[in-house]
Amino acid sequence: MGIFWYVCDGRVETYCGQEADWSGSFTVLAKSPEDALLKVMKFHLGKLTSRGAVHDGKNIRVIF
Repeated sequence: MGIFWYVCDGRVETYCGQEADWSGSFTVLAKSPEDALLKVMKFHLGKLTSRGAVHDGKNIRVIF
């Protein structure tokens, strides 16, 4: 399936509750950091959408 990643200005780190602003930072479910970056690019092109998810009991928006 994958794990949650936080992507901010091209940098990727494991998601630990960071707040995505959806202009320069995003929360992504992906298999690897590289896959997370590709998904953000596809999101900007309109090829992927975001959906709601629950992480540690908190509702978050995620690119799947």
